[in-house]
Amino acid sequence: MAQSEVTADVKEPEVQPVDVKSQEVQSNEDVKDVPNGAENIPYHRLKEVVDKLKIAEEKLQAKQAQDKLRAEKELEEKGEFKQLLDDTRKDLENEKKKSQKWESFEKTRRAKITEDWSEEEVAIYSKLSLEDLEKHNEIRSQSKSPVGVESGKSGISHGKPLTLDDFDTMSDSEKQSAWLVFLKQKKR
Repeated sequence: MAQSEVTADVKEPEVQPVDVKSQEVQSNEDVKDVPNGAENIPYHRLKEVVDKLKIAEEKLQAKQAQDKLRAEKELEEKGEFKQLLDDTRKDLENEKKKSQKWESFEKTRRAKITEDWSEEEVAIYSKLSLEDLEKHNEIRSQSKSPVGVESGKSGISHGKPLTLDDFDTMSDSEKQSAWLVFLKQKKR
């Protein structure tokens, strides 16, 4: 007897070739570290969580203010006015620094806004708040009429046909740009 091979008749799924060249590859820079499912958070849930966070921060600030007042009262009761005075001086110094920074910013911003204004305009509008001054400057810059342009013909020839004699008085760069104009005039 001859050996016969027995093969199983099994259907395998057909493999589709994939064109790798046409697929877009993301670089590592484009990949963001987003936890699984984070990109699918519905807006109403996100808003709810953010609102809760804001409320919690407000409560924390209120609690810190109450604690500070309670600590001040305790120090007053104990007669430790020196400690209270030192704390108040620290707070005052911090507020002075903030105030100086703001005044510096406001001064430079006002100078920047009014740098191209006349002295009369600066004198008139200097008493406005910075916010109102910025609004006025925005309205002022929008209402400026555009700069007028000569209505005469522009260019090297000033609207007149070019002649070869005109090239004698031109610089090299003018000659290069005028040559094309001259050729166009000759084609007409």
